[in-house]
Amino acid sequence: MIRRYAIIGLMICLFGVLLWRARPVETRSIHGQSMGCDWTLQWRGTAATPATLQQEANQVLSHWEQVMSTWREDSDLSRFNQGAPASSDLRRVIDLAESMQQQCAGAFNPYLLQNVHEAGFAPVGKGLDLSGIGKGFAVDRVGE
Repeated sequence: MIRRYAIIGLMICLFGVLLWRARPVETRSIHGQSMGCDWTLQWRGTAATPATLQQEANQVLSHWEQVMSTWREDSDLSRFNQGAPASSDLRRVIDLAESMQQQCAGAFNPYLLQNVHEAGFAPVGKGLDLSGIGKGFAVDRVGE
């Protein structure tokens, strides 16, 4: 008889755990703007406060926009295209872009700033344009 109650009690506990684990987890989100686009970050749970994540995401995206923007005259990329040496962060993205260019036999070419300008999508200039990977690279840094 005691054994039967123990088994029933264990089953009730297991059922309770399953119900507790199956409850819906609240999805939270924050929004912002960077690199000429709107963005949304969604997550589940309560691991971080929205204000903290908003601040951290904005800082990371602002940093990488400062590194890779073709529109900002004072960005690392704009200075690089005018002959200045690449910063360590810019070098990291350039290395990735050049690796991608090699891996796809030139189908991806980050050295087309003048062509992109002539098509109406970039400011006047010649040299490197990281628009093809910049936003994705920055989003990956937010994820880190």
